[in-house]
Amino acid sequence: MESLEHRNQAISRSYTKIKCGTSEAFLNDVGVWRKPTTHFHPRTISLQGLVQHVTSGKAFVPNYYTNSAMRREYFLSSQLLVLDFASGRRGNGVKSLAADPFNKEYALLIYPAVDSDPRKPKTRVIYLLSEACDQFEMAEFYTERLAYKFASRRPSDSSIFYGSSRRDYVVNYNAVLPFDVLLNLPEVPRKNAELLPSVGGLPKPIAPIILPPPPPIAPPIARPIPPSRLRKAENDRRISYVLAAHESNMAEIRLACVGNRNATLAMAAGKSFQLSSAAADVLTHTQVEADATRAAIGLGDPEIRATLMSAFRFAVAQPRELPQFVTPGKRNRKKKADSDPDLSQASAVQMVMFS
Repeated sequence: MESLEHRNQAISRSYTKIKCGTSEAFLNDVGVWRKPTTHFHPRTISLQGLVQHVTSGKAFVPNYYTNSAMRREYFLSSQLLVLDFASGRRGNGVKSLAADPFNKEYALLIYPAVDSDPRKPKTRVIYLLSEACDQFEMAEFYTERLAYKFASRRPSDSSIFYGSSRRDYVVNYNAVLPFDVLLNLPEVPRKNAELLPSVGGLPKPIAPIILPPPPPIAPPIARPIPPSRLRKAENDRRISYVLAAHESNMAEIRLACVGNRNATLAMAAGKSFQLSSAAADVLTHTQVEADATRAAIGLGDPEIRATLMSAFRFAVAQPRELPQFVTPGKRNRKKKADSDPDLSQASAVQMVMFS
């Protein structure tokens, strides 16, 4: 039997405000308005309001977008992770999932789908993160880890989740899922993410497959332009960009407040590892590890190492590309090339040779 203090804490937490997307255009998985999927709107709502919204049969999206388009470029933050157990397998019922020790401690709401049947149960589980995640890739990364933990029950992927007015749901307002718990969950195995033995304290990804060189291109017909000056300028801008972005990530780690240091370390180090993978000649994995370890104030060495390992695996799973740096000289030559076919061909050859 829960104590009075526990109940009062749950009542207090039920008024906590979060940001997500909600819609009034659905009722128990059925659209009641015209074009119902266009009626999701960003909203700040209390936990109690979210539970009432979902258990009244209305739909929601866990991510918070700047408008109702719900596209990746409009993503702002996410503080909810949702698993949809829609396979109808045994053990996917509300009681079975609520009895799981992990869900008993960390699940905010466990509710049945409208078409759930005792023989083929279908259930959805909502988790509340300790803090909002401001990167779409990190939200996907955490959801994948959470889904892999329950892989035997086959949760399915979805971006829109429908509510249910069925009353056999379980709610726990005291449940909060910390980033530390997500980082310590089993890793998602990936076909192309095999790792070699550790180098500099962190695993090193296998070198990419080297493709055969492209066929040679004929030399320019007239007026070739020596590009050494332009290439040096572009390379300097690329180096400055990588180092400035890395220093900004390290500053985030150093300035992280108590209670948010581990999550900040994971996000900022993950972004720096992405930079080091995209520009290994400028920034190495070992340098990122050393800088992040020095910047992580107030965390123990085992905790720092475990977080950096997870951040590195995130960077391997979600690589990024650096922006292309084009000097003003190239833009001017491109304008001139429009009226001079010979210069246009020479510039094209130069761009291929020195990009």
